[in-house]
Amino acid sequence: TILAICATACGESEVRNVTVEHYTVPCVGADYQTCMIIIQDESPLFRYSGISGFDPMPGHRYEVEVVITDVANPPQDGSSTEWSLGSILSDTPVPLDTEFIWTLPAGGELLTVQSDGLSVDFTLDQAPLRCVSIDVCDALGDLDSTTRANLTLTYGEDYSDRVIQAVTPM
Repeated sequence: TILAICATACGESEVRNVTVEHYTVPCVGADYQTCMIIIQDESPLFRYSGISGFDPMPGHRYEVEVVITDVANPPQDGSSTEWSLGSILSDTPVPLDTEFIWTLPAGGELLTVQSDGLSVDFTLDQAPLRCVSIDVCDALGDLDSTTRANLTLTYGEDYSDRVIQAVTPM
């Protein structure tokens, strides 16, 4: 345990201010997962392992100070840096009608469909989904595990669910 602590704590550190976008995106590391979108020097960066000590709310854009520490001898499929929250500089909810795109990977397990024979419930990365229309729900239901698709999304009333505005198979 002491060696693991030193691997993180004994590395070189730097402090940076970055923007954390209001939504995550699908990404593939060791498996299908979601990644934070970090904006640094106007360029997006996908953060696979998040920021330690930071649990962002969907629909909120953050300016944060992070402490980035080099990890000595990282695991083969792990990051060579550990990101920890220094402080939250700003927390700004985006408008509910802000559109964002999720590219749903083929074969990914981020979209879950459950049906009781009378209705269908969709979840995307464990967040409830609603369709803006029956046609959009039908298009989503027509996707199979081999089809990639772009989902155009907005937020529901309290940011806890997503509203699918369009489904575009790729």
